Amino acid sequence: MIAEYKENVYIANIKDNQVVLVTFDNNKKLEGFEPKRDYFRKVVQIDDPMLVSLYEIHYWVLYRDSIETSELWEVDEGRSVGFVPDIENEEVIIDVAHVPKDKSWILYEKGASAKKIKLADCDGFFVEKKFFKQNGKIVNNVIEKSSVTLNTLKNSMIMNRNENL
Repeated sequence: MIAEYKENVYIANIKDNQVVLVTFDNNKKLEGFEPKRDYFRKVVQIDDPMLVSLYEIHYWVLYRDSIETSELWEVDEGRSVGFVPDIENEEVIIDVAHVPKDKSWILYEKGASAKKIKLADCDGFFVEKKFFKQNGKIVNNVIEKSSVTLNTLKNSMIMNRNENL
């Protein structure tokens, strides 16, 4: 989950109207952030006026596989064990909840397979945000899905990595 707080972007988690903000960046540890192992942490209330946005972000691609019938795929963001996406080289991972049907898919756990694909082989790119707070107002799961360019998708994925937040 992502939080926009006092003009910075943080990793976030929400529980019982409390939002835990986390950053690995020493420059983003504002007043009230406490040092932990290799990160800094602060708890705020969801109605804090400095908390502008709170959302989950997901990435989608239009990809036609030679075997699978689905065309719209959510980019795997760490679910498939042992697969490492390489967004800098425009490669991402997609997955299915069954054993592989051909050798282009690899079984990574019982009943789950994944495949590394090149973004150049995709016909479209989407960014989906599921908001819990938007423009300073608490909302009930507002979802925005936007068609984006390959570069916008790539830059968003890089920018929203934990180590960059």
